[in-house]
Amino acid sequence: MPKHATDHAKPWRIGQASGALPLLGHALALRRTPLDFLTSLPAQGDIVRIKLGPSTAYVVCAPELVHQLLAAPAVFDKGGPLFKVARDTLGNGLVTALREDHRRQRALAQPSFSNKRIATYFKVMQEEAHNTIASWSDGQPLDAAQVLSRMTANVTIQALLGSHITDEEVATLPPHLERCTKLTYRRATTPIPALNRLPTRSTRDYWESVAAIRRMGQVSIDRHRKDGASQDSLISSLMHAGTTEEAFTDEELVDQIVTLLFAGAETTGQRWRGLSTTWQTTRARKKPCIRNSMTSWTETPRPSPTSPGWGTSIAASPKHSG
Repeated sequence: MPKHATDHAKPWRIGQASGALPLLGHALALRRTPLDFLTSLPAQGDIVRIKLGPSTAYVVCAPELVHQLLAAPAVFDKGGPLFKVARDTLGNGLVTALREDHRRQRALAQPSFSNKRIATYFKVMQEEAHNTIASWSDGQPLDAAQVLSRMTANVTIQALLGSHITDEEVATLPPHLERCTKLTYRRATTPIPALNRLPTRSTRDYWESVAAIRRMGQVSIDRHRKDGASQDSLISSLMHAGTTEEAFTDEELVDQIVTLLFAGAETTGQRWRGLSTTWQTTRARKKPCIRNSMTSWTETPRPSPTSPGWGTSIAASPKHSG
């Protein structure tokens, strides 16, 4: 039975996750069946202890407590072994930076994500969608998850790095991002962190991909300085953020590039979004009301991608429950 800890407002259940293995703890479950394992935890407590090898970690399951964690960064800062692994991959960017660094970085980066700036990225999205659709032929079988993942990766890379990256260089990034994502998760769920330092094939592959991604980020920065910045690119906006004294350093710029590439490009998360779209398509085939609504929306004329209303029209796509 879970013990109870008392908050000022209500008692919280403190539980211990079942199924820990000797030496490994719950590392095997996290690696092999992470979704099943994590979704089983709320039934065992509002805060649940899990074991990663000899180490103990706590998973916060109650929504109210999750809100407290996210809303009080001065109290609950980022840290711990999992964030150390994330920093090995992403550097000290917006996702992994501690509170004081994060506040400065966020202030510098925020103008790059204003409505006006986001509108400049719509053209890249539209062109990539057009090129993707133009490559299809009638009757051609398609893997929706794979198509959408590749398209999102190309949009992210082009919108972020601009025109100074060649098509050949763009094509090299998604495989490194995919491999690095998988190996980062494997390293994060290793029961004994010292094992990540062994000179294994996966360790060499991991550091090779990290180096390749960071190298492409630095190449993009150097070319922007030498050849003149592509004003529509996100990296151009980040490079010109703030005054000379408070601007991003090159290392910080590379950290932001890597972070944004992983956030938007070919990753496991994108595959799930692709699978979600496949599921929505299946539902539309089975439910005429959904199919008719989607058909009506897609056949409605849309504003030009250069007009302010284009992004709003995309966001206004039909939504259904059931």
